[in-house]
Amino acid sequence: MKILHIVLACFYVEGLGYQENLLPKYHKLFGNDVTILTSDFPNSRLGDPKYAGLKEYDNDDGVRVIKLERNELRVFGKELQLNRYDGVYEAIDRVKPDVIFIHGLTSAADIPIARYLRRHREVRAFADQHADYFNSPVDTAKKRAFMRMIWQPIIGKLKKPVIKFWGTTPWRCEYMEKVYDVPPEKIDLLVMGADNRKIDFAHQAAIRARIRSELDLAEDDFVVVSGGKIDRKKNIHLLMQAVRKLNAEKLKLIVFGNVAEEIRDEIEALTDDRHIRNVGWLGASEVYNYFLAADLAFFPGTHSVLWEQACGCGIPCVFKEWEGMRHVSNGGNAILMKEVTVDSAASVLQSLYTDPERVRKMKRRAMAFKDEFSYEEVAKRAIAL
Repeated sequence: MKILHIVLACFYVEGLGYQENLLPKYHKLFGNDVTILTSDFPNSRLGDPKYAGLKEYDNDDGVRVIKLERNELRVFGKELQLNRYDGVYEAIDRVKPDVIFIHGLTSAADIPIARYLRRHREVRAFADQHADYFNSPVDTAKKRAFMRMIWQPIIGKLKKPVIKFWGTTPWRCEYMEKVYDVPPEKIDLLVMGADNRKIDFAHQAAIRARIRSELDLAEDDFVVVSGGKIDRKKNIHLLMQAVRKLNAEKLKLIVFGNVAEEIRDEIEALTDDRHIRNVGWLGASEVYNYFLAADLAFFPGTHSVLWEQACGCGIPCVFKEWEGMRHVSNGGNAILMKEVTVDSAASVLQSLYTDPERVRKMKRRAMAFKDEFSYEEVAKRAIAL
């Protein structure tokens, strides 16, 4: 079967662990002929340098990647623009797919995609989207006009030919219905997840011992892990302050990821503590290893794909509670915090640190829940295999 993933509403970067990387990877592993149609943005500073400047290549997963030139068309100023691409229809026709999976809905490429689907009704089409009221707020008259006059009519062209519109969180499902005006009967949840073939459960004990040894952590330390793209909204600085405040002998925190300039000095100052290890940026595989080495994942701020990856690793979790984000909690694997402060984070940490039996129960539930976030299973559901 020929499957075409179209990534033109957002950018595509080789080597990351996002939906647009992992769905094609697993569709290829299932034995399909898989192509990604994307743009030449971002430039060679991001992603695997061996592909820099190439317009067409086979990536490390054996997936064919075709890049089109992106042209910006500003409609209501710099912050509201269309990304236009020449040759979308021709590129699709060249692949002649049996299935099209559209990543993201806000692209002028929707128009030639819809035209292709009208002329080739045998092609099965699916779409996902990652916008919600937090990362794409419709909070001004200009944005509402842009949505009503531009995106709703463009996205509307896909309503009939697309079999299923996937929201990657419950909140994003609601956003599609309320903001993009997609029929609710065509909307369903397709969670982001973990690259399960990179999670080495069989050697978890050895991975745990290695990482703890490298970081001078004891086997009986209660190790908490957090990280990602660290900015002020992630609230990791509050978690670090909570660990310092508790000053518990066996409580240790590992922080990983890239730190935004706005909070860099504060994070560096908080790192100067015997309870905290800041390991910097980690590759995708090593992130999974750090989850396996820890006792608890704690994400006290805004959502990232690391939430679902932690769930896929079967680790007990603490998350900031957000409306429409309860899909990461299922009967005891996680604690959802309504308000996050230094004191509330310290209280949750203290309750778990002093109650190992509760943590063991969370671990059992997390392990039973982990397959919900396996990309091997998500990839099958994505195209109704």
